[in-house]
Amino acid sequence: MEDSDFLFKVMLFSMLGLGAVMTVVIILALRAQQKQEALNDASPVVTLSAQLIKKRYHTNRKSVSAPVHYYLTFQTLDGDVSELRVSAQAYHACNEGESGELTVQGTRFHGFVPQGSAGQGMP
Repeated sequence: MEDSDFLFKVMLFSMLGLGAVMTVVIILALRAQQKQEALNDASPVVTLSAQLIKKRYHTNRKSVSAPVHYYLTFQTLDGDVSELRVSAQAYHACNEGESGELTVQGTRFHGFVPQGSAGQGMP
């Protein structure tokens, strides 16, 4: 009887410990996201000449209903490279190799207008 009590207590404390660790990880991730949002909000909106050098998307392959996240990687004239999360509409409207005007606020994508398509930017 004592062995089963001990095993129960070990399992209980293990589950509680795992739950506590998961809670801390979630809280830290949320704080990091809030900090990045605050930095973006405090940043000026800037427009830069840039070239789209890479497109990629990511989804959780284990779930059919998982959302798809779209990313565009740009290189500015001064050589800086930035990967930005974008909407599906912006992702599908842009082509690798295009150059144009990139508008960002911190790490927040506001739009990209390829050369030769003035006023046709992607939100």
